[in-house]
Formats: sequence, C-alpha cells, structure tokens
Amino acid sequence: MEDVSRFERLEPGEDDFTRNYLDDLEKYQSAVATQHTGGRICRGFHKKTLAAARGTFRAAEALPAELRVGVGALSESVSAVVRFSSGQSFAQPDFVPDIRGLAVKILDIDGEPLDGAPNGVQDFLAVNANNHSIRDGETFARLSLTATSPLKAAATASSLLTFGEQMRLAWEFSRLAGRTLLPLSRPTYFGAGPIAFGDIPAKFRWVPVSPPPGRFVWPGHDSHRNRFCRDLMKRPLKFDLEVQLFVDEGVTPVEDLSVTWDENVAPPRKVGTLQLSPIQSHSDFETACNQVEALAFSPWNGLSVHRPLGNLQRIRRLAYAQSAERRGARSCP
Repeated sequence: MEDVSRFERLEPGEDDFTRNYLDDLEKYQSAVATQHTGGRICRGFHKKTLAAARGTFRAAEALPAELRVGVGALSESVSAVVRFSSGQSFAQPDFVPDIRGLAVKILDIDGEPLDGAPNGVQDFLAVNANNHSIRDGETFARLSLTATSPLKAAATASSLLTFGEQMRLAWEFSRLAGRTLLPLSRPTYFGAGPIAFGDIPAKFRWVPVSPPPGRFVWPGHDSHRNRFCRDLMKRPLKFDLEVQLFVDEGVTPVEDLSVTWDENVAPPRKVGTLQLSPIQSHSDFETACNQVEALAFSPWNGLSVHRPLGNLQRIRRLAYAQSAERRGARSCP
C-alpha cells in the first residue's frame, strides 16, 4: 500500500504555528473555565452534549476493493458509541444558532492503530455543514479562539479572510441559523477534513436513513436532548457512512478546505450503516449522556488506513490530545 501522505503539503512554519496555537488554546480553555464552569476544564469546543447513544456499525455487503478497507472490511457488526453536540465552548440554550456535531466511536475493530491511538477504536467526527469559507487549518485555528466573542471574531475574520471569504462565512452563519431547530436525526454530518481510505484520500459523511417525522423541534433550553430521547424510545435511528474518493488535486484538494468536492466527479459511496439502539427510558438516555462526558473523541483515534490528512487535521492531532489530557478524558469506554 502506498504512503497516503504524498497527497499532503506541509508549509514552512507549520510546526511553530501549532506550538503557539497550543499555548493559546490552553489559555483560551482556562479563560472559558473561569467564566463558565467555575474553573473546571471541559472540552475546548463542542462543550454541550445534546444527545448520546450506543449502537452498532456494519459494513455494507459486496463492497468493491477500494472501499473494503478499515471499517469497510468488517465482516460483522461491531459496537459503537455516539455523541451529538453543539459547537460553542460553553453550554447555551438549544435555540441559539450554533453548529451541531456528531462524534462516532466504532469499537472492537481490527487493524493497525495510528501512532498513539488505542487499539480497536475508530473515531469519525463530523458537523452539519459541508463547505468552508476558511481555506486552511491555520486560519480555522485562529478563528476558533474567538468563538466566545462575536466582536473579536469579526475583527479576526476581517484581518485573515478576503472580502469574498468573509461573505461566504456570513452566508454560512445565516444558513446555520436556519438549521438550529432541525432535529439531530435529520441533517447530514460531514467530516471537517479528508482522511485516508487505504492509500487514497477521502471525505466522509453520515447520512440519515428514514429519520423520524417532524422537521423541527420546539424552541427550548434542552429541546434537542428531549426530542432525541423521545425519538430513540420509539425506534432505532440509522445513518449511512458514505465516502467520496480523491480524483485529483484540482477538484478534490486535500489541503484547501474551502473547496467542496464535486459529487458529479467524486460521487458519494456507501460504506456501511450505523444503527443507534432504542432505549427503554429517559434514565437510560441520561446514563448514556453522562458516560460520554468522560470520553475523548479525536480524528486521530483510529486505524492507520484511515489516517487524517491535511493541515487542519495535523493541527487537530495535538490540540485534541492536549484538551483530553487536561480534562482527564479517556479514548475507550
């Protein structure tokens, strides 16, 4: 198998930037902890758990060779744990516009882990937005440290982004507001950056399968949590894992986050299905939500055949590890 890192491009000064960012991130987390959690260090981002569940993942049958890799090579169902979250660094009411995240931890999986990753685990982290106005990981990282201050975010964006990129960012936020009350079981969740699928880059997504009826949740402080619990008490919830495979650097770039991979050129292809198990009671749901609080999800908790790729992913490796260590989180249930 060829080295998939040949698709990456490391820019001069990236290591220095990452070291400085980690220092700034530590200060940012400490400031957020002082202001919002009485000094207790929590997740740097995606602080609020909206919902959590246990389930299974099964690879699709008769996959072609290029998809029969890692999670696509599973011969039977394996366990999975999921966490839905809102993107802000502190908990806020669910009716406040914010990005939604889905973190999936597939367990009991065979394969060589990435350096420093636990055995038998593959994490997939995704959000309910596909395209980015932010072209690279360094810009994304700088803007992330302004998440708690709209004025600071606007000033930073104006200094880092072109006018066109600022307009795209404003458009994305307006679309985000329109998705605020969409039930967690309805959106498609997209990986933030490429990963390897064997020896080729890929982008992944989680696509809902026959979600429950009802297009919106009633505005409330914990409306998503309550709605998801009710839905999961009635039936299992399913998401298909789909991937787009790299074609060429022109239409499917690895380093440029601002380019949406054209589905006509790189069509999404189903790899498997995540099924979230029904629960018997609200107490079962709350137990699942409490259990995921102690877990660390990271794009770098996984198999070497699914190595994260690109500038953003390289920064995330150290940032997620630092955050998990500071709050004493573990990678396995």
